[in-house]
Amino acid sequence: MLVSPGASAMSITNSGSAAFRGDLRVLDPVSKKTLAIPNVSVRAGDSLWLPVQVSIGLGGLCRECTNFSPAERVVYATAELLSIEFENGILAMEFAAPEAGEVILQLARRPAGPFLAAGKPTDFDWDERNLRARLTIPASRAPGNRVRIGIAIEAPDTSAFFNEARRLIIGRQNTVSTVYSSAEVAARSRLLLPEGYTATATKRSPNEIDYQVAVPADALHGDFVTLAIEADGMALGRARVQLFRPASFRLTQGLQLHFGAAGMTPEPPVAALDPRGGANLEIAIRNNTGQIQTYHLEPAGEGLEFFPPKTDLSVAPTSERTVEFRTFAAEGASGLREWTLHVKGGAEAAVPMRLVLTPRGRTVVWSADLDGDGAAEWIVESPKVRAIFSERDGGRWMEMTWKDTKTNFLNEGGAFAQAGPVDVRATANGLEFTGKNWKRSVTLADTTLSLEQSTPLPETMPAGGKRGSTTLTMLRPDASHASYTLH
Repeated sequence: MLVSPGASAMSITNSGSAAFRGDLRVLDPVSKKTLAIPNVSVRAGDSLWLPVQVSIGLGGLCRECTNFSPAERVVYATAELLSIEFENGILAMEFAAPEAGEVILQLARRPAGPFLAAGKPTDFDWDERNLRARLTIPASRAPGNRVRIGIAIEAPDTSAFFNEARRLIIGRQNTVSTVYSSAEVAARSRLLLPEGYTATATKRSPNEIDYQVAVPADALHGDFVTLAIEADGMALGRARVQLFRPASFRLTQGLQLHFGAAGMTPEPPVAALDPRGGANLEIAIRNNTGQIQTYHLEPAGEGLEFFPPKTDLSVAPTSERTVEFRTFAAEGASGLREWTLHVKGGAEAAVPMRLVLTPRGRTVVWSADLDGDGAAEWIVESPKVRAIFSERDGGRWMEMTWKDTKTNFLNEGGAFAQAGPVDVRATANGLEFTGKNWKRSVTLADTTLSLEQSTPLPETMPAGGKRGSTTLTMLRPDASHASYTLH
């Protein structure tokens, strides 16, 4: 538990295989007594930072909360607290809430209400004796499980709100609806936008205004921006919204670059293909807009054939569907091949993708910058096994993966890590690394990776092990040779 005068937090990690739900008892950093936190939920393998005795007043996390005393605080919450804001009498809090939870506020007076949770009016509990408000936190399926709640501490003389402003589509006109406490306030208001954004106002009624907000085409997918309503020099309402491309495209069988057990998808995505037998490539398309969209899809790549050569797919609002293309390569082709998914209709895009052609009984060597750090990774793979090395960190061996289950048998640090880059060149069935006063060769035959070095290999070599139904075994006949086999 981390404790400070203005804000404290408790870290919880569930390292088990089943979800945890139960009550916790922790030391209250204010009263120095035991504090009971009920119904805490932590998914298997997940971690949470829960707020405990976080001041709302000066010295806490809220810069605008000058109307609150230091004694007014978040006693605890059963979801991660991301931010606190106070504007025009409204106390707003944002949480990461994969599961429903609650937050307890210690206040100096009863809130005026109403209480809005995820944009919907909701009842709240008030303990008159202890001056505590209990607010529910709805579960969220939004990116990052973000959800916003707000309660009116003071009844504002004037007010303005955003109606369901949650997402903006990059490069498109987006309708953002606002409502005001009176026609006079609406007439004096304006919408504050980030730099580069534009908006056109349309009056729906005397106290309702719709804005067509244009998001620049070079905005970053997944980023958050803040919109604000101002009148008479005072901020009346604020919305933190996320930016999305019109559509997102994902190669479901794509290679994962592993860091221990954790993985990341390279960009562009890469999939392996037997050039003789072919394979079904599955593309997942997510429609990020609020309307149904139809996409015209046409894959193309030199030396590659796709069936069907083109197709149309309709996707519901904010939903995802998949489509398959049967893919074949030209006779005798192997190694890395670039191809492009051309998209028209609901989105205009040319999505780059990659295929690694791995003939049966053959080893393929290829290179690409998989982690986006500006330096290439070198990959040696057979139809069953993939080994990845870096040309930085002394030719670090990053992963040894059984491709059927995408299981990596190396830890996060890998092997052979040392300072400085090395020279790497491809050989017939592997790689050759040259460093200062040493040379190392790596060859892969089916499921066995052999290592030979001009100087003794490190004593701390990976020892092997079992993951699920697959086992990695190691043989080391002498100090300069070792072999690893997956079976």
